[in-house]
Amino acid sequence: MLRSGVILILAIFSLSNTLADIEFEENVPLELVKVFVGSTPFGEVKIYSDLLSAFPEFTIPDGFNIMGSIDRGHSLSVVLATELSSDQTTAALTQSLNQAGFTDFEVPGSRDPGTGFVRPNQPSFQASKRLCHDSLGFISFSYKEHTDSNMVTISSNLPRNNQSCAEQLAEQSLAMNRYGATQGGLRQYLPRLELPESEQRRFTPFFGMGSSSSNRSVEARGNVNIDWEIEEIFRHFKDQIEDQDWLLDSENVGAASATGSWTRSPEPGMDLIGTLIVIKSDTDSFELKFQLNSFGNSNNTSRGVFLR
Repeated sequence: MLRSGVILILAIFSLSNTLADIEFEENVPLELVKVFVGSTPFGEVKIYSDLLSAFPEFTIPDGFNIMGSIDRGHSLSVVLATELSSDQTTAALTQSLNQAGFTDFEVPGSRDPGTGFVRPNQPSFQASKRLCHDSLGFISFSYKEHTDSNMVTISSNLPRNNQSCAEQLAEQSLAMNRYGATQGGLRQYLPRLELPESEQRRFTPFFGMGSSSSNRSVEARGNVNIDWEIEEIFRHFKDQIEDQDWLLDSENVGAASATGSWTRSPEPGMDLIGTLIVIKSDTDSFELKFQLNSFGNSNNTSRGVFLR
């Protein structure tokens, strides 16, 4: 009886290991994909192997292959594969969409400069572009590098009001200027701080990232869960900061908190002081802040709040 019980336990253990982490390599069931994609208030999600007919007409340039498309009700998207570079992709698709009547829609200050606390291995910049058509609404596309073939996602959204593209661009530009969210602000001078990778797969390695600014200061925030000592966390960011031409002014590492200050003068008449603060908030949990203050004559006087 005991032997039978042991055999049964071993069989169950073997079966659980056999069924674990079997990754789809091709031919993922369509119904499973739809479950993962989720439902929408606009009806059932529809997935196509080609370009869906409702997508705004434009000529797909040479060098791109259609991988498939999706109708989410509120938006349409098509995925293309290409061997072209980011710049080549942007030039080719922009030219084709311009010929179809779409115009560039670039709101000043709307691009994320990619500074502050960022996810592990997050690209410094992912090529993307937004265009507008007075009657067809917006089209945007983004480019992402892959080992086998680069992927381009093109999405279409219908207009939500009767304003022309020029009117919407002017309105959004005014709003961005009002809140001071310009790329010429201090946020561009924040160092890029890549968070450490975490082996704790059941816990999020990062959350609550964002930044805020005033006329002479900006603050980036982040959190990380990882089984490191506070000195290791501090050293991880210190090395990155100093690799970006910041000069160490002072540092203090304790058991529950660590701080460091650096200076940098990126432009004539602009002197920056950056302060990193690491606080151990719980077991294997750390709160992160990087405060940037500007002194000198080249200060941007804009005010705003940035969240990512």
